[in-house]
Amino acid sequence: MSDDLVYDIHTDGNESTGPEGMYLVWLSPVRGECEVENRDTLEDALHCYAVNEDNEHHWPECIEGPAGIVPQKNVEDWTAAYWRRSQMAASERVNGLIGQVRFCVELSSPLGHGVAELDTTNDLGEAVAIVGELTRPGRVRVVEKTFTTQGRWERTRVIIDWRHNDTEAAA
Repeated sequence: MSDDLVYDIHTDGNESTGPEGMYLVWLSPVRGECEVENRDTLEDALHCYAVNEDNEHHWPECIEGPAGIVPQKNVEDWTAAYWRRSQMAASERVNGLIGQVRFCVELSSPLGHGVAELDTTNDLGEAVAIVGELTRPGRVRVVEKTFTTQGRWERTRVIIDWRHNDTEAAA
């Protein structure tokens, strides 16, 4: 019986199946000795193989299943489809964010070494409440950021600007 018939590998997102038993994902190291990862199912072994393709310390060599080595062409087809689906899902998540707004509470370093984002919220009232809890005159601001078509959050406006001294904070 051909290994192609024993291992039912689906590239369409449906679960790939094979005989029950141990699936070994063999990894070739950049330096040193081989590594092996044990998985309980063919689907888990294929996923392990795929995520190790980007590993800087080793790369996947093959999957050894209960019925022998899983055909490499099928593994490569599965991993290519897996990465395409992952990229499409990531693109859909990004597209779903376009135009969304969030409010960031920023705090400047007391030593003047820069600015850090202290907290982020989707609620302006919550951001203002956080500012009210901080006693850092001249060092706190709230900025509005919008998710752009370029796939990143960009500052669109300053809601509460830096306060420069105690008297301005009281005013």
